[in-house]
Amino acid sequence: MTGKTSAGIPIVVSGNSGFAEALKKVEFGEFYIVEDFKDANEWAKKIESIRQKERRLRLKEIRQLRTFYEEKYSWESQCQDLVATMSNMVYGII
Repeated sequence: MTGKTSAGIPIVVSGNSGFAEALKKVEFGEFYIVEDFKDANEWAKKIESIRQKERRLRLKEIRQLRTFYEEKYSWESQCQDLVATMSNMVYGII
């Protein structure tokens, strides 16, 4: 969700995804997860509940969610961690 991935548009994701697992660890992320991803009615209810909110509120909420996500999942720190892990595997360096 960094950058403009959601383009300011509220998102809804399947509870059966890695992204949902990440969102569960972010404040307010659970509001955008459909747990029973095979249930069309649950998707419809979730979309409708978001759609009924005033546009300004929807945009504010998705910006807040993006901020919380970026605080928890930093591309820079994740890349640094990956490089450190790979260096440790190859060179035995921590």
